[in-house]
Amino acid sequence: MKAILLKILKFFSTRVIKKYKPTVIGITGSIGKTTTKHAINEVLKNRYRVRASINSFNTEIGLPITILGLNNSKSIFVWIKNIFKSIKLLIIKNKNYPEILILEMGADKIGDISYLISIVKPNISILTNIAPVHVDQFKSLENIYKEKIKIFDFNDITQKKIVNIDNDLIRENLLRSNNLGKVITYGTNDDAMIRAYNIEEKNCFDEDFTTGIEFDVAYNNSETHVRMQYIIGKHQVYSILAAFAVGILFDLRLDDIKNSLEDTRGEKGRMSLIKGIKNTWIIDDTYNSSPVACKSAIETLSNSMNLGKKILILGDMLELGSISEEAHREIGREIVKYQNINTLITIGERARDINSEAINNGFNEAESFNFPNSDDARIFVQNKIKQGDLILIKGSQGMRMEKIVKEIMAEPQRAEELLVRQTGIWENKN
Repeated sequence: MKAILLKILKFFSTRVIKKYKPTVIGITGSIGKTTTKHAINEVLKNRYRVRASINSFNTEIGLPITILGLNNSKSIFVWIKNIFKSIKLLIIKNKNYPEILILEMGADKIGDISYLISIVKPNISILTNIAPVHVDQFKSLENIYKEKIKIFDFNDITQKKIVNIDNDLIRENLLRSNNLGKVITYGTNDDAMIRAYNIEEKNCFDEDFTTGIEFDVAYNNSETHVRMQYIIGKHQVYSILAAFAVGILFDLRLDDIKNSLEDTRGEKGRMSLIKGIKNTWIIDDTYNSSPVACKSAIETLSNSMNLGKKILILGDMLELGSISEEAHREIGREIVKYQNINTLITIGERARDINSEAINNGFNEAESFNFPNSDDARIFVQNKIKQGDLILIKGSQGMRMEKIVKEIMAEPQRAEELLVRQTGIWENKN
């Protein structure tokens, strides 16, 4: 049944793209796809008719759903309606069809990007990062790199390519290619065409959260100062820089791009800020987890100012294959580098290695706890936190770390609005 559905979706998607000829912006990478998509949308949405992938619709089903503007559902009646809607798109010209599509392109295994670009080839392709994610499927970082760069058409010199020059694999391999065509690089590296510098993170969590991240952006002979009041985490700078790159391709001035971005708020479950019970603050990073992203989140927790304790709650990082144990132990060592993290709570058997490694390197054993799942941890966390505490919660999707956020958020009635995985297929999952 799924194979039939995929063929139907591909059939309609390829023909809709051919009929309407939108400018397609494709985004891939191990981390940062959704935040990058959101930032680009902020830059373009008031200037063009734009459609961006809903949530993280970046798969063989999610991508066509975005192209066709369909509803995702398990109901056969919804899909019958979807088919008629797709037929209508082809028969009757829709004057409101997007001029620009911003599409995430995910890859959980070898061949995923090849399939997605067989549906639609981006006019502008963005590679955000290469990191150890889904290693159990790809087996190596090099295989992840080889799959991700398939988003680039090396035979098409008209395709605009945007890449993060700070990533070692991208810089040392991709950028040495002689047939890359038009490429725009971004990063903090001095060689980046669009460069961020003077990056400061001054998060102050009191009654009202203040500041966020500030940095300067330079391109050619122009520069501007950016203050992202509602975005935390230095690693988020890369998504903002990618949005600058797209804005530049659309002939926008740096100040115009900045003005479109500065009020941007974080996506659900991606370093989003939520008020907690007992006058606490929660950094909700529960959408997913990987070693690189986890380290960045821990750094943000450590660098933040708050009145109470800093509490770190981490779930298993899944799909890491043979590197899993060492990756979790490395996180344990990372925590000890920051001497102001007071309490460590982990969820899952793999995350237990975080505790043991942290304790072996000097973390207070009396403030280190492990639970088998997020349900078992919820009441403990609720009782543990006190006024003024700052709590970072992060873990892979399968660990359902958002359940802990819901337990301690000040307004649980807003869970569907503020948290990930609150509806649909997730409702009845453990």
